[in-house]
Amino acid sequence: MMRKLFLLISLFLLYAVEADAWRVFDKVAVKSVMKRVADWQIANPNKGAEHDDLDWTHAALYMGMVDWAELTEKEDADDSYFQWLLRIGKRNHFQVGKWMYHADFIAVGQPFIDLYSKYGNKKMIAPVMARANWVVENPAEVALELDYGKLETLDRWSWCDALFMAPPYMPNCMR
Repeated sequence: MMRKLFLLISLFLLYAVEADAWRVFDKVAVKSVMKRVADWQIANPNKGAEHDDLDWTHAALYMGMVDWAELTEKEDADDSYFQWLLRIGKRNHFQVGKWMYHADFIAVGQPFIDLYSKYGNKKMIAPVMARANWVVENPAEVALELDYGKLETLDRWSWCDALFMAPPYMPNCMR
């Protein structure tokens, strides 16, 4: 009998907690938090020399901001996040990072492809296309073995997060 009572009370508490959680995480509350995070990121850029506008750390931010910009434009008629992304692209002439093959420096191409898809301005995609074409026409010739002591081994996408950073933009460039 005690086990049944314990089970019943546990199920009731689980239901009560779950029902309360859904009230806390409604669409308006979630969007409010997302907006605060996006606005904070824009107001507090990482200005350190180790992570410039074209670095992978910013590329990951820009990819999320593209999604946020699409949502806010669609639901709130707010294009300010797209305008922020465009300012970054224009400031950097829509270039990707400095190392020809390194995934960390290619990742920033994806948000520029997304901006091109939205606005159709070929200046937004020309540098990304040029890099993609160059990489395809000049494949890296080093082994897949990753050795951080040999920078040339970073020319191959042989570490796990390189799969996030470089390949997604490649098919988009080849259309």
